[in-house]
Amino acid sequence: VRTGDPVLVAGVPSGRVDSLTLEHGLAVVGFRLDRGQDLGEASTATIGLKSILGNRFLEVTPAGGGDLGPHRRIGVERTT
Repeated sequence: VRTGDPVLVAGVPSGRVDSLTLEHGLAVVGFRLDRGQDLGEASTATIGLKSILGNRFLEVTPAGGGDLGPHRRIGVERTT
């Protein structure tokens, strides 16, 4: 996944990947959602393959109650 790649929510383009960093050997993908979808504490994220040319996307699935908030993260145990 790269900066500028699409973020999909329920298969619908809903944002973009803003940043990529490494922290303690783990990739941290920063993203924004255009339509203000709520992300509960059980939300998941998956990096998917968009084409055979290697283009990728980030699929976010909102789940759970509460709110991740602007500085919260989807934990590594809920990512693929």
